[in-house]
Amino acid sequence: MLGVANGFNKRVASVRGLNRNAIAIWNHYLSHINGTRGAC
Repeated sequence: MLGVANGFNKRVASVRGLNRNAIAIWNHYLSHINGTRGAC
């Protein structure tokens, strides 16, 4: 049971890391869509 919980926690951590990267990329593209006045 502990092994399953550990695997799940690692998966959640990796998903959070991917989400953080996706949000950064999304903000990057949104700044371009809104005009280049945003920090590129």
